[in-house]
Amino acid sequence: MGGSAAGAVNPFRAVRRFLIGIISTILVSVVLPLVLITSAASRMEQVIASMGTMQQSRVSSMSYGTLDIEGCRVTALSYFTYYESHARYDAVLGGRERGCCGAYQFHYRYELQPFIDYALSQDSNRYSVLAPYGSASTSRESLKDNAGLATAWQAASALDPDGFRALQDRYVYETKWIPIRDFHAARGLQLDSRPDVIKGLILSIHNRMGLETNASLSIIIRSGVTNATPNAEFITSLCDTFAAAYPDSDIHDRYVVDYSSAACGSVSEKTMALNILNGEYGIPVSMTGGGQLMTLSPERFLQEVAAVADMARNNVWHYGHSTTQVPCEDGMIACDRLESRALWNLGFTDQRTGGEIVESLIPYLQAKGAITITDQSQVQAGDIIIVGAYATGKPDHAFTVASYDPATGICTKYDEGDEWRIHHEQPFTAPLNEWTDRRYFMMALRMPGGEMPILMAA
Repeated sequence: MGGSAAGAVNPFRAVRRFLIGIISTILVSVVLPLVLITSAASRMEQVIASMGTMQQSRVSSMSYGTLDIEGCRVTALSYFTYYESHARYDAVLGGRERGCCGAYQFHYRYELQPFIDYALSQDSNRYSVLAPYGSASTSRESLKDNAGLATAWQAASALDPDGFRALQDRYVYETKWIPIRDFHAARGLQLDSRPDVIKGLILSIHNRMGLETNASLSIIIRSGVTNATPNAEFITSLCDTFAAAYPDSDIHDRYVVDYSSAACGSVSEKTMALNILNGEYGIPVSMTGGGQLMTLSPERFLQEVAAVADMARNNVWHYGHSTTQVPCEDGMIACDRLESRALWNLGFTDQRTGGEIVESLIPYLQAKGAITITDQSQVQAGDIIIVGAYATGKPDHAFTVASYDPATGICTKYDEGDEWRIHHEQPFTAPLNEWTDRRYFMMALRMPGGEMPILMAA
């Protein structure tokens, strides 16, 4: 009996084995590949997203040099002055109520007198011709259609065209851009890493209506853009939202309607900003290697250094030598990488991986036309100071000065020379020769205020 039971075939067991075989075949041939494909697809999405983030980071780190928009020389940050005044920094008594001056069309009721006060605070001697129109001397209302102001404004411009131009740019950057940037940073939206053309568009919107530091009115907030929004979509969203908020006005036409009278008969701001983002309007360099020229003043360079110092502090970067193609993209910064990243943001992307170091920064900038200053008494704001080490006789440290008093030897400076400095407010005050027992003033490098080639020949 036992033998016959062992030798008999159990039909239920056979069916079970058959079913298990089928299920196993399905699992191996269908389900498992699907799982692997899904997993691979998920990993691929992560890779693509990572690549997109990297590309976005590289693109957003870049800025632009001088642009030529129908004969107007502007930058990506100031492109919208084409619509305001055809980028005429000496423009007077234009716009609404014949009460606007300058490239940004400072209006007598709002920004005109504060700008005049700012100019006098920066250099009361150079801009003394504007003193009768400052807040200490007259009312804002008196500036409307004021022939004397028109004469004084154009005299100030004629005295120092590049300086007066840079002064207007710096005023807008310091009094408009920085508050806007900080306001939105407090909300968690980081604008520092966006291309200059997006910053310019934001300034353009703010210049029109003054909305961007008001949470209930901000076009940025109403557009719904986030840190993940691609640059082109960011531009489109801002322009469309702004135009929709003012549908029956010249704002609508200027920002979204090509070739309208509000757009000066040219393309709309949306189209122009997208064109700039895509590299149009650049001025080619007449040299082997190609590229662009940009007009870089000490003032504009100082603005970018300040922005990088703020970026380092706000993003908790650390002291060390960067090794990424875009300087400091790995969160590491040092004294020389501060200048290197500022230059990269301004479009100088032909640097060594990680950015120029102290010794290489000197020939790099000299080859592009930077001015070398060896007389310490001639140091001025925006200069890169190179200090040498007594022990080696070689360049040892770099920083950028925001101000300098040759009588006392005291400066205010941006200096990422150690961890403490990176994480504290800058500029800070210190002797220009801070370590006289070990280091000495070697030279200052100054941006020429004229055109510099962004990309050098290979």
